[in-house]
Amino acid sequence: MLELPFTLRQLQVFWSLSEVLSFRECAEHLNISQASVSSQIALLERQLGCKLFTRSPGRKPTMTARGQAFREDLKAFDRAGQALAAHRLEASETNKAARFRIRIGQALFDHYVRPGLGHFLSENPMIECDFDVRLPSDRASAKLDRGAIDFAMYHSREDRPHESGAIPLAIVRGGIYSSPDLLQAKSRNPSAEEISELPFIMPKAGSDQERLQLEGMAAAGIIPRNVICHSEYLDVVSAMVERGLGAACLADPLLSPEVRARLVMLRPLTNWKLLWFRRPDRSNRLANLVEQFLIDSVIGNPDYPAIEKHR
Repeated sequence: MLELPFTLRQLQVFWSLSEVLSFRECAEHLNISQASVSSQIALLERQLGCKLFTRSPGRKPTMTARGQAFREDLKAFDRAGQALAAHRLEASETNKAARFRIRIGQALFDHYVRPGLGHFLSENPMIECDFDVRLPSDRASAKLDRGAIDFAMYHSREDRPHESGAIPLAIVRGGIYSSPDLLQAKSRNPSAEEISELPFIMPKAGSDQERLQLEGMAAAGIIPRNVICHSEYLDVVSAMVERGLGAACLADPLLSPEVRARLVMLRPLTNWKLLWFRRPDRSNRLANLVEQFLIDSVIGNPDYPAIEKHR
């Protein structure tokens, strides 16, 4: 067997530091001292014969080109380690509970995950799930790779780059929706000017969600001139749209299948992608069960309105 120039502990410290790029945060995450983090990294660099991080007083460390290459190769090393460890996971985890931190979009949780969550947890009593439920935002992926969460599933606009480590699962439509009754005598194929004059229901004023919607509509020549309500609650927005009180800018999955069937899309806008993230060091049998449940709950649900699936 090849004698490796590092220990598994050094790899763990390196990976954590490469995620957060902060000796303090790395030490807190691993529950060790900053001095221990520094000495482990320094020893690893000596054993490898190259610099992995550039350090400057008063500034966060940055990864060198060799450090970035080492991190990429470490991902493959981690996958190989998972395969070897799997031979004993079943026995070692029989009586060991695990808690997972999961960031997920509100509509994904409400419409697709929550209905089956009780059954999943009752079938797997050793699993605990802490959900961080959020509205769609171009900042939803922030800090995915910094140890704050174990899994994430969220929508992001198709035209925006996504976080390194996030995997696209599907593509869904986005557009402006209304009840057929809202149009009344207007054309069923209204112009951008006609849509701009409709009453609109918008997200919370000044929020990321409002900014994203205004940007998307402006690109299609639509400038809402009659905003009748701001609400951060998707069920409130969908109920008002369904009752014919106003139009709203939405992605298909933000509406329940029942409500979506009763509305019309006035104008298609930018599509959205469904993204999946799993923390690389969360690799065991229970984590695999959580991943399978979450993805199957959404992608495996025939009501999920994907126009493309990548898995």
